[in-house]
Amino acid sequence: MLKFVTIWITTLFMIFGASETLAQTVAVPSVQGLPPFPQPRFIIQDDKKFNAVAFGPGNTFTIQQTPPDFSLDSVALSSDGKKVAIGWGSGRVEIRDVASRKKLAEFKARDQDLIFAHNDEWLITTGSGGKVRVSDIATCKTVKELEARLGKRNYDVRGVIYLPEADYWAYVDGEEGRVVRLSDGHILASLGDATDFALSADGKRLWTVGRSGVALFSAIDWTLTKEWPLRQPTNPTSEPELTLGRTDDGSDFVAVPSINGLTLYSETPRQKSDLESGRSFIDSTNHLVLVAGRAESLYDMKWNLLCRWQQRASHRFASSADGQWFALADFDKVSIWRMQDLEAGCTKP
Repeated sequence: MLKFVTIWITTLFMIFGASETLAQTVAVPSVQGLPPFPQPRFIIQDDKKFNAVAFGPGNTFTIQQTPPDFSLDSVALSSDGKKVAIGWGSGRVEIRDVASRKKLAEFKARDQDLIFAHNDEWLITTGSGGKVRVSDIATCKTVKELEARLGKRNYDVRGVIYLPEADYWAYVDGEEGRVVRLSDGHILASLGDATDFALSADGKRLWTVGRSGVALFSAIDWTLTKEWPLRQPTNPTSEPELTLGRTDDGSDFVAVPSINGLTLYSETPRQKSDLESGRSFIDSTNHLVLVAGRAESLYDMKWNLLCRWQQRASHRFASSADGQWFALADFDKVSIWRMQDLEAGCTKP
């Protein structure tokens, strides 16, 4: 049974000497006494070693700043969770086999964001100025160089979809998103102020989120088919993001972190609309949703709470396209979990 604490928020209005008191209760799940988060199935660290502490004469020591080549900047999981891409601060990118930890490739690349593509045979990297590079993992050679047309604020590219078989690529940069035909550079669609997006499993629908709301586009003719205003305000210090999920009947929904809770937007009406605050990892195949916030909470697709753990610190995150694997990075290593393992080992709340 979850314990709840009650916060009373009292607002005093002063109008012509009169006062009115407004009381509001907010239920916040208690995180005290929760078990620690389960150990990951895999941990992947840099082969190189760096000792930050250097000893000197007279029992003195100095702490050295971590060099860029030992500072983890970005991480991505392949669509099936079998490969992980790790970008270090120096621009070095490693591709590793998750199970064996074997290094499959290493090359220099723009690495603000890492995205697997083309059946996990290619890796997309983004850089400043709208630069985007597609690299072949097997050969480490460049497949394609692309450049996004940035908005007035010159925000960096945050997400990329690259589908040469459909003759288009798409990007969002925190100010505007666009869909561009590869063959001639023609802009097929403007995605408005999109800051994140996701393509449906069948490639026919594109979901976007921005400061103004959530939108759904047809990826066949690029028409706007539906849009929703944001029901909850998002964090003002970070760009809105979304995670795509799928219900038993095959309809899509997206989860958007907001200040007051994880908000769900769906093609069809849903019984449950909002969960606790946090970032979501959605395993549609196994009907599991992990919400990482003040605590780590596992739900089923009927939004029953299965179990909760203490929050696990991380500064980068990624999940596989099928949602069955997710990774958390904490500056010098990547820890990887399988969602089914969490369900099998959890203690019911």
